[in-house]
Amino acid sequence: MGYAVRGWSVDWSIESVEGEWWQPEYVAGMPGARAYRFLITKSHHLLLITQETIENMLRWTWISALVIVLDLATKWLASSYLVLHEPVAIMPMFNLTLMHNTGAAFSFLSSAAGWQRWFFSIIALVVSIGIVVWMRRLPAQERWSAIALALILGGALGNLWDRVTLGYVVDFIQIYYEQWAWPAFNIADSAISIGAVMLVIDALRAHRRERSAQNS
Repeated sequence: MGYAVRGWSVDWSIESVEGEWWQPEYVAGMPGARAYRFLITKSHHLLLITQETIENMLRWTWISALVIVLDLATKWLASSYLVLHEPVAIMPMFNLTLMHNTGAAFSFLSSAAGWQRWFFSIIALVVSIGIVVWMRRLPAQERWSAIALALILGGALGNLWDRVTLGYVVDFIQIYYEQWAWPAFNIADSAISIGAVMLVIDALRAHRRERSAQNS
């Protein structure tokens, strides 16, 4: 059976099985063939996975895992030791206030009729899959973007867990000034916000580099 993979012709006589990995000893014209792995898809195509791609993904997923662990641990502590809607003063302009948010980040659409639980769950799942694909395609040198995406991924999965298992997201961090109070949030929201700001900064840097290159 023959396959064409990015210009290389791969002759493979073994019967293909969907979902199996194949790592060739030798592929004509492909340098360092043993550094590549191929996933056999449902349509019997070969999906090229390089060793660099795998290492680049694993290099930053620990950030997502750390965000998830910190997020779920702090939510458990807040749910165990705080009373719903009763603020605990920590320092000026900062309270710990347990709240159950059925909406999106910072209580967006929290007053909706209940459809938002699965709506936001589906959005979080789709976004998470998109981020994983994005991270897989990132060059190894794109560290800033990889960290930003890892933070967003961890935050999205942390809140997704709450929505699926509880039907709401546990929030407990509250920032206020006099009579004004920012909607309560959590570690996952913070990670998502930091990651989003990092992506905006990266986009502005890229735009500045493009303008500099055009003017030079």
